[in-house]
Amino acid sequence: MKSLYLTAILFLGISFSVLAQNISVTVGDEPSGLSGAVFPIQDGILSVSANKVSLGEDEFYSPHSWSVSPDGRKISFLMKGNVFEYQLFDSDGSAYFKKDLEFFDLQDETVKNYQFDDGRTVLRDNVANFSFYSSGGNQLYSISNSSQSSEGERESELASDDYGRTVVLFNPVINYGNTTGSRASFVSKNREINTFFRDREREISRVEVTHAGAYITVIVKPAQGSDQYTALIFDRFGNKLSEINTDEELKGVELTDKADYATLFSSGRMQVYRLENNERVGSASSRNSILHATYDPEENMIIAMGGTLNGYSISSPSVTVVHIGQREIASEEINGRLHALNAEKIRLVKEGRQQYEVENLNRTVQISTSF
Repeated sequence: MKSLYLTAILFLGISFSVLAQNISVTVGDEPSGLSGAVFPIQDGILSVSANKVSLGEDEFYSPHSWSVSPDGRKISFLMKGNVFEYQLFDSDGSAYFKKDLEFFDLQDETVKNYQFDDGRTVLRDNVANFSFYSSGGNQLYSISNSSQSSEGERESELASDDYGRTVVLFNPVINYGNTTGSRASFVSKNREINTFFRDREREISRVEVTHAGAYITVIVKPAQGSDQYTALIFDRFGNKLSEINTDEELKGVELTDKADYATLFSSGRMQVYRLENNERVGSASSRNSILHATYDPEENMIIAMGGTLNGYSISSPSVTVVHIGQREIASEEINGRLHALNAEKIRLVKEGRQQYEVENLNRTVQISTSF
């Protein structure tokens, strides 16, 4: 592996020391045996190419939509034939069921599926309607997320924790004539939507629910005439806990487990805030494009996974670590190919003191630091 030196990196206006020996990256073997991007899942191998997905002995040509559960145990497909067919498989390739969706419109390109760890699936059957299905393929209920705007809206999206305990339905773009806005709502236990964010001048670029389902983050684009991106943090009931504005084009927000710190990242900059008072703890810029970043308060370090995403492929992958207290930074290039099914699901998880692992890639990536 080759150490990379970063240029023009500042921490609260103070220059960093750039180190070459304080970071080590170990990458696991690349899965082999199939063409395309190959991903190990719980009990099998998933291969993805331009027009085909392979699972076990089954091959799915040009699926309309497909989804892998966060734990890699369940894979669901929406296939087009005479009707839409909804299929659910185990990670070893065994089928749970195949179900015809006779009332779904074959001409509707907005049909999409979202897979939870427990086998439940949500199907978006038009621009704004979501149908919830049991692990056995039975429809449980259906919810409309239409904004009722007479000027139209972009298709609604869904964000959730791994098990679907906290489900957010959001309208990323709602047309109000001279302006475009957005809104976000959570699905209550009574199977109703409760709107917790609404704006007639700003669009939503990203919504995420934390792993345990306790918190929701929303990134909002600038309103017309402004250059301020906004990161909003809510609890699972829609109560706003924090709001942070920045002139960076935000790609994501990562919270610590207790939601006491937030890491905001754009393609070239990372910022850490203490949410008790929205004080910025530290920030760093990098010429390496950032895919995901997180803050470890125990070590007082920012850890970032970098690279350029093209489809499922990550080119020029790298890892950058910033020690805020010591004002030191190190970066390491990763040799070989990496793939991600969904770049928004990349996570950096602490495994021990100054030991981390990058999750949701096709290969294991382990990071060791010695600041």
